Amino acid sequence: MKISKEELARIAACFTILSHTRGRLRARVDPKITQKVEGLRIEHIEEIPERIEGIEKIRLNPLNGSVTIHYDHRKLPKDLWEDLVNGENIEACLERIRMNG
Repeated sequence: MKISKEELARIAACFTILSHTRGRLRARVDPKITQKVEGLRIEHIEEIPERIEGIEKIRLNPLNGSVTIHYDHRKLPKDLWEDLVNGENIEACLERIRMNG
């Protein structure tokens, strides 16, 4: 699955921030994420670092339903993540995200 910016926004809407420090975001993942985002499989989330400039690593924890995202805060500032997860300023957020490939 090739994840577009719009699909990324739908994926982010399934997250609830648990903790967030500059460069590291930990979030709870809605267990119905694969139903809410058509065609999404969990493996697709793990492939996101290859697609988005600034995301360094994503670690999923299926046992507790969380995801930890390590990112370059200079390319993807903290406020961008919070807006994206909270569904605010989506267009502005998507304009700031650089996709690879």
